[in-house]
Amino acid sequence: MAKSSSSWIRILAILALTLAVWVSAAHAGAQFKISDGVTTVTVLDNGPGDSDPTVGVILYAPGGGGPFPGLLVTVDTGISKPVHPFPGTIDLSAIEVTSTSAGAQNFILQLSDTDFSFPQGATHLVMSLGGTLTGSGNTISFDGYEDNTNTIFGTSGLHIGPATFGPGAFSGLLLAGSFPVAPYSLTEIVSIHFAGPGVTSFDTELRVVPEPATLTLLGLGVLGLGACAWRRRKGEASPTR
Repeated sequence: MAKSSSSWIRILAILALTLAVWVSAAHAGAQFKISDGVTTVTVLDNGPGDSDPTVGVILYAPGGGGPFPGLLVTVDTGISKPVHPFPGTIDLSAIEVTSTSAGAQNFILQLSDTDFSFPQGATHLVMSLGGTLTGSGNTISFDGYEDNTNTIFGTSGLHIGPATFGPGAFSGLLLAGSFPVAPYSLTEIVSIHFAGPGVTSFDTELRVVPEPATLTLLGLGVLGLGACAWRRRKGEASPTR
């Protein structure tokens, strides 16, 4: 009997471990990806390369500017659930991305998270953004995706954008009617084209907003400014592991 009980305990322990691994994989959390077309770095929330131990915040601050020749990256921050104060929202910001090369370079930053469950149904997908860009001929473009297949970095669902800007200060607010079904994923993609030397900093937020949306959306710009200030303070104050 003792041997039989020991076997059952062992089996239950294996099942519990398997379930824990499955749950962890199914709810892996936010991921950040950065690439110059040759080298790609992927950072998982609380994984290698994430300098902030807070669940829901990815802080990418590579020493020496990162592994991208001719490109210097200071601090990139991705914020998602459960930290973000608004449900159904992800935010991607960069304090400074600099090209020191005289030649053309392309640079892509992405933030994605899965398993969003609220809001859903008749909603609007909203992307708000702002920032600055220097350098003649340089451009920056923003895209957002809501994917009902719940795929990390999924781009098969509703697409909003691109919103493309040249040198100078920029801002924008894009929206489209959506009908997300839980669970769903959200993905932001920022594409930077450097025709030569230049610097950019930006903050972009992708949010699913329940209807009725008209008055809510009009207030998003004001709310976004406050949230943006909160995120920047968070990025500057985040601990380094």
